[in-house]
Amino acid sequence: MNTYRKINLRWVSHQLPALLKVKLVCFALASAFQQLLSGLVLGQLVELDFSDNLKLAEFIFFAVGSFAITAVAEYYFVKAGQRAIRLLNQALKKEYFDDALSKSLSESSEVSDVINRVDGVAKQVEQSYFESLLTVLQSSITLIGSVIVLLKLNFVLSLIYLLFSLISLLPSAFGRNKLTRQTEKWTHANADLMLIIKDLFRGRFDIINFGAGPAFYARFNNKLNHEEAEYERMNTYQYWIQFVSWSFAIFAYLSPIFIGIIFLRNGWFGVTKGIIVTLTLTADSVISGIRQLTQIQTKIVSTEKLRHVPIVKNVFLTRNATESQPATKEPKILAINNLSVQRDQHVIFNHLNLTLAPGEKIIVTGPSGIGKSTLLKTITGRIKPTNGSIRFEGRPIHTGDFVLVSQDVWLFNATLRENITLYQNYSDETLHHILNLVGLDRELGNNALETHIRDNGSNLSGGQAQRIAIARGLLRQSPIFLFDEISANLDDANAYKIRKLMYSLPSIVIEVAHHYDSALAKENGIHVKKNLLGASLTS
Repeated sequence: MNTYRKINLRWVSHQLPALLKVKLVCFALASAFQQLLSGLVLGQLVELDFSDNLKLAEFIFFAVGSFAITAVAEYYFVKAGQRAIRLLNQALKKEYFDDALSKSLSESSEVSDVINRVDGVAKQVEQSYFESLLTVLQSSITLIGSVIVLLKLNFVLSLIYLLFSLISLLPSAFGRNKLTRQTEKWTHANADLMLIIKDLFRGRFDIINFGAGPAFYARFNNKLNHEEAEYERMNTYQYWIQFVSWSFAIFAYLSPIFIGIIFLRNGWFGVTKGIIVTLTLTADSVISGIRQLTQIQTKIVSTEKLRHVPIVKNVFLTRNATESQPATKEPKILAINNLSVQRDQHVIFNHLNLTLAPGEKIIVTGPSGIGKSTLLKTITGRIKPTNGSIRFEGRPIHTGDFVLVSQDVWLFNATLRENITLYQNYSDETLHHILNLVGLDRELGNNALETHIRDNGSNLSGGQAQRIAIARGLLRQSPIFLFDEISANLDDANAYKIRKLMYSLPSIVIEVAHHYDSALAKENGIHVKKNLLGASLTS
């Protein structure tokens, strides 16, 4: 059972250096009062005695200095925030990559799904969670600081401004649930429309052949009309909420001003023109901060499921178990004992026994569906057996013990050297020796190691690609080679070359083949095995 890691505030804090966290807090504090400054500056302006040059100079210095400090602090807060997001994205994408890689070893995984998770889902978490946390930090400091400053400026009138500003939140609060329901209806309608479009394009030829076009097109039109109708209803209700909110906002904006004027005329609570101007311009920053935090909370909650990642080890960075095994004097014998594989209540093969000594080679053949490829997948660990064991040198077989060569060889956009070494260190002398063994030095020219391989081997023949796979194993002195239907896409000449090379390998070889060269097999003393469903492999 998987243990999950939650991408939360603790995880975020753990990924960021202490100095970067200090910078974020300090710059957030310094830039937090940017919204308050306009109100404070203009509030002082209406009370300013323009005949007093000293006071005027102090006002200019305060205004310019305050705006400059907050602007610089805002810049450095954004800069530090981008650094934090970079580090968090790197850590998150590694988590997603490790999870996808671990699952791919036991499940069928599409590369597009992995890329979507590593890139697309991570981007969604970045925008809706990481960036939201930075906004929460700055908005919270702004909100707390604004409330303190405003209440200190004039407690009574500030309280009135804040209470009236809260009124503007009421329409959104009461209309949120209905808007959510309308959004869900449109989402479902949109999903149904996308589904019918997908069905139409997948089956377009059958639909045309069977004359079912009018019926399917009518169904498409119905789904389209329903989807657009739901979209219109959702937008209409959203605009209605905005209109009501706007009406409430006007009421909430003007009422405190009128109340402040009454206080000013009657000399109550020490209200001045400057205080009215300051509160009018800044009180709404408190409410906008509350509104922003509410919206951010919704975004954060939307990423809840995306932020649960299984705790797994990176299999690329985990050393092969064979590397950590002490040297053994056990003979290099592959022993398959009482092996059984059952999938979906169907027995593939049962009680299979096979022993192969160093250098021994066999061909497993027979009709499709008897379990030939399943045997290789079980040896490599891609399929877990129902019963039995597979041992090499007296211990369970490990990934470093074998090389699997199939008709589809994995190659990547790089040089031949890099495709063989896989970015590990080997001398040129060793590499040239390996190329000579597999015959690629003669075919690819004097500078064969620097030959660039394009688009998964599109500039190579199938036989050349398979010899690269064999070269990888020879370079690492793999004691077991497994070949899965390697001649399926090769012409007779290339198939003959590959088999000649296979049968000359100084390793245990198991070839799975629907068709094989019986004369070549006999010439090289290769045993042919059939009937995997029996109690054992039979000659």
